[in-house]
Amino acid sequence: MGDTEHDQARPVLRGWSLWQWGRFTLWTAFAIVPLSFLLGGTIIATESWVSNPVVSSLLIVLGVAFLAGIVGNIMVRVVRDKEFAAGYTTSRGGFLQYDQVDESTGLVVREAGEPALTRAEYRAKIAAFHAAQTERK
Repeated sequence: MGDTEHDQARPVLRGWSLWQWGRFTLWTAFAIVPLSFLLGGTIIATESWVSNPVVSSLLIVLGVAFLAGIVGNIMVRVVRDKEFAAGYTTSRGGFLQYDQVDESTGLVVREAGEPALTRAEYRAKIAAFHAAQTERK
């Protein structure tokens, strides 16, 4: 599989991939934690609740973050199932029973049943694919 002349690209689903939705959901979760501490600290410091515009604003932002996290989690599951139905995954750490495909190039970077790639191996395969594409032009 490592020989770039034999590497294959395949069509990928339109829209965000499982990997992209997963990153979105993870970053949303990372945002919720400091927002929660900030909200709690603001409530304690101002000794006020919803009547305070700062507290109200933080509640709205925190609510939007929670909603985004819920949507992201649902989309991870929806897109995961669509990718599985198409016979591949863009997940970088799991689902080894499916081909792993790079979402931006469509390159099959790991065939089904092979061990998971390290970040360096993944990036090297993408770089080799791009180099091979440049040489062909």
